[in-house]
Amino acid sequence: MKTCLRIAIACMFLAGSCVFAGPGKDDGEKPKKAPREDSPEFGPPGQATLTPNGECVVASELMGDWKLDWARTREILGKDPFFKAEELHFTEDRQAANRILRDLTTWHTALLADGLKADSARRLGRAMQTIYLAGNLRKGTTYLPDHDFALTVLNGNPYLMVHAGDGFFYECSSVMLARDVDGDNDLLFLGGPGNDESFIVYHRAKKKEPKQEE
Repeated sequence: MKTCLRIAIACMFLAGSCVFAGPGKDDGEKPKKAPREDSPEFGPPGQATLTPNGECVVASELMGDWKLDWARTREILGKDPFFKAEELHFTEDRQAANRILRDLTTWHTALLADGLKADSARRLGRAMQTIYLAGNLRKGTTYLPDHDFALTVLNGNPYLMVHAGDGFFYECSSVMLARDVDGDNDLLFLGGPGNDESFIVYHRAKKKEPKQEE
């Protein structure tokens, strides 16, 4: 009886091996992997391109109104933040999006022309190919000027680029977002341009707009 059981188990493993291994190809070609549906799309090299990706949590939830969370920020910093906007208002704006895409492309071209900034041009070129979101940002009250913004990925991290003045002057921040799937208690974390700065915390100020069903 034990012998029969061992034989049956062995046959099961052999059958499983056959299923997973599958028949070999006569022509020796490796089977091509089917692309994942959530794989990010990349824009053409040297051109800032909007490439929306529904799997990017920050891009899906960033739009709306945010308020500085003093209590949580003090817990992280151990003190009050220095010169940070108390309110952030991200809105869709096609003209602002087109403007910042054009400006980033022009900036990249200028960096390429400067042989001493090839490394900066390479990093910017990679970031420009995966811009998941772009639009208008207003900080604080209405009398402050609006800014164009672009959300991309740099060094594997979501990265916010805000056009903050004339020419190629940008405020850059690493971004994280903790989403409340069932409510409006989302938290937005803004860091510095590098990985050596603490994060400022914002909470959602208004309820999220219901998403339109496709």
